[in-house]
Amino acid sequence: MSATADAELCVAGRASVQRLGEDRRLLALAQQELARISDTDSAVSAVDQQVADIERQDRQLQNVRAARTHLDALRHSGTATAQQLTAATAAVSAAEAAAPPERDWPIIKRSAQFNRAAAARHERARVLDSQAIGRVTDRITRTGEGLRTEHSLLEQIDAEIARRGDGGTRRRSDLQTRPAEPHSPPRQETELDLSRHDRGPDLDL
Repeated sequence: MSATADAELCVAGRASVQRLGEDRRLLALAQQELARISDTDSAVSAVDQQVADIERQDRQLQNVRAARTHLDALRHSGTATAQQLTAATAAVSAAEAAAPPERDWPIIKRSAQFNRAAAARHERARVLDSQAIGRVTDRITRTGEGLRTEHSLLEQIDAEIARRGDGGTRRRSDLQTRPAEPHSPPRQETELDLSRHDRGPDLDL
């Protein structure tokens, strides 16, 4: 394996690490969105908050009317003491101070009546929430699968880098497909030293 191939493997490893970081950030964002739409920013929560605000303001208007009615009754009773009238007047002032401006009362009253009859809005909001939660949950699932795939790829790259560092730089495919080469036997001497052999019967003559 050439140095170029080793460098390409290192580049692939760095790219895998970068993709892992991106997937982790996407997963964190999706989890944050799921928490948001499941809690205070959900459609149901928004509707409930609007209804609660109108109901609270409507109760404040009713308190003002009740305090005024009580004060008017005392004034027309003919038996109320000055202390009772003073206390009732103070109650009216306190109720008016806590309530929205009187010019907004007609709108608040109509809104309260509308909200009490708008149960269908809650059902539609719940459907929207369910759909949004389903989409985000699917996104989280897909991102998690991508993370697992990227982890597996990075582990393979790391293992290959470690293998090369331990046992050379040949390709894994070469090691798997190329048969092991047998060791060459020691080279035997094939040239004969003629001086060591008999020359034949004619030498004895």
